[in-house]
Amino acid sequence: KIYYESVGRNSLLLLNVPPDKRGLIHQADSCRLMELRAALDQIFSVNLAAGAKVKAENTRGGLRRFRASNMLNEDYDSYWTADDNVRTVSFTVTLPEERTFNLIQLQEYIPLGQRISAFSIDALDENGLWKPIASETTIGYKRIIPVPVTSTKAVRVNIEESDACPILNGFALYMDSISF
Repeated sequence: KIYYESVGRNSLLLLNVPPDKRGLIHQADSCRLMELRAALDQIFSVNLAAGAKVKAENTRGGLRRFRASNMLNEDYDSYWTADDNVRTVSFTVTLPEERTFNLIQLQEYIPLGQRISAFSIDALDENGLWKPIASETTIGYKRIIPVPVTSTKAVRVNIEESDACPILNGFALYMDSISF
């Protein structure tokens, strides 16, 4: 929970692990930190959005350079963006098959500034209706949004407020064994 409420909200994780009189971290603290690292490696090892398709309501100038699928690749410097005058916009991620997750990760392309100030996320239910699963504020460099365990074939992100046209370079889905 502390990890998601700090690192997951575009902040740093303050570990409060002081060195002992020898200048070393106590063995018990070291073991806990290694357990945390192993847990994070396991949780974030499989991006459940792999193989998905993305469609945005608007893409800057209709150019391939700014296409929505850039949010799913590993290239930090490729991104999706909307036209300059577009401040509210949605994009839909269609998964290859139904996937189950409880974490959604979004990333803004920070070299061009933090822009998004409000967004919501919907999941497509078995009846073909959009069901709200999150409503949040800022994204920043990286935002990890814990949501209820959700099984769906599609996720829609609605940018509701943005100081300038939104620019995103990351979208991912993960499953943590902890329920939110």
